[in-house]
Amino acid sequence: MHLKLLFGQSAPEKMLPPEFLARIWRWKSGPGTFRMNVTLSELPGFIAVAYG
Repeated sequence: MHLKLLFGQSAPEKMLPPEFLARIWRWKSGPGTFRMNVTLSELPGFIAVAYG
């Protein structure tokens, strides 16, 4: 869960120290996904699937 959602919506603000909340609201993050395209010389041989 994103920090701003966790501490901004899930927890009441009055229960958290003001310095902590200020740091959370200044927090910057990028997307939580990663994608990599690869080229294989042949199909991989997975143990759970019959190969060949």
